[in-house]
Amino acid sequence: MIKNIKYLFYLRINQISIWKFQYKRDIIRKSTKGVNMVTGIVSEYNPFHNGHLHHINHINGYKIAIMSGDFVQRGEIAFINKWKRAEMAVKAGVDLVLELPTIYATSSAELFSYAAISILHDLNIVDYLSFGSECGDINVLHRVINQMDTKDYTIQLKQYIKEGYSYPKASEMALNLDFTFSANNILAIEYMKAINDLNSHIMPMTIKRTNDYHSEKLEEISSATAIRLHYKKNKDIKMAVPSYVYDIIEKEEINDMHDIFPYIVYKIASTSVKELSTIKDVTEGLEYKIKKELIADYESFLDAVCSKRYTKSRIRRILINILLNIRKDDFIKKPPYTRVLGFNENGKNLLHTLRKTSSLPIITNINKFDSSDEIKNILQFDILASDIRSLINEKDLGLDYKKRPFIY
Repeated sequence: MIKNIKYLFYLRINQISIWKFQYKRDIIRKSTKGVNMVTGIVSEYNPFHNGHLHHINHINGYKIAIMSGDFVQRGEIAFINKWKRAEMAVKAGVDLVLELPTIYATSSAELFSYAAISILHDLNIVDYLSFGSECGDINVLHRVINQMDTKDYTIQLKQYIKEGYSYPKASEMALNLDFTFSANNILAIEYMKAINDLNSHIMPMTIKRTNDYHSEKLEEISSATAIRLHYKKNKDIKMAVPSYVYDIIEKEEINDMHDIFPYIVYKIASTSVKELSTIKDVTEGLEYKIKKELIADYESFLDAVCSKRYTKSRIRRILINILLNIRKDDFIKKPPYTRVLGFNENGKNLLHTLRKTSSLPIITNINKFDSSDEIKNILQFDILASDIRSLINEKDLGLDYKKRPFIY
């Protein structure tokens, strides 16, 4: 009886919270020129391709993309700089592109997702979250999340991880359902868990991915992996990307991990084991293995350090953390700011509204932004990430101080 009363009380409080949000949102919409909805997208656009365009074309209303900067979640330097990738997105129909700070962009799927959803939530204007997944069924994703919240699942997950399995494989085994913990399914689950954890009113919706995330086959709807691979082999990628994206790619400096690995090797070689142990995500004595296996060949180094427990993606993210000197005590769970990378006319209207609604600082010009110490500590990694790209491309440093958002 008491439990039922508590549950009814919770439902009532939650309904009041929803009414407050809807009332505030209705006031907001009076200043957004009749737009019916605002949808958030979590993205990397590395690079932007026809699959991304397909996704955007399925979304009505305003579109806000939270996008990784110069390093991405798989633990690599982005194919093209963040400003040009934002330009691609805005030209494709995204109204406003906001940067996910580097310290979160290079985190695990759980922390990456939580940070991105936290930004969208704190804007206090977003109605929906739209994302691609291999599953393509929001109800199935809800069922998976519910089962993951059980005691039996937690016990089995811990046991499989203890036996040395990676988190995705251990999750799959513990779940014991016909569900694959593939790249975008994992992110989909983490997005939805973040929405729950934040008690957010954002409604998730998913669209089925029509291609394999890791596929190297080039076709009209191709993975970003395939596009990057074919372009680096000097093969024609025109069929897989919009024409304006191809034009940008042809004019820009293209980078991959081989470009920055010598800098990483130097950083590891000149850093003590004790200092390596303070780097974010370095745990369980991994610093010793990183030191021991250090060689100049990137792929050989990854093969030597990775294991059943430590996937290549996780090792790559750690390497980026070492390069940028991101330490465990630098990390805070929620981003203290976001930064504007590009927008169109609708985006301009959105920015005007966000000045009234957002509980999160939105940076348009870091030269004029009065940052707190907390913001400065996180922002320094965005600036350093941009400088590293400039360095390997023999360009002037300080681009983040000179560059302004792309306006379309």
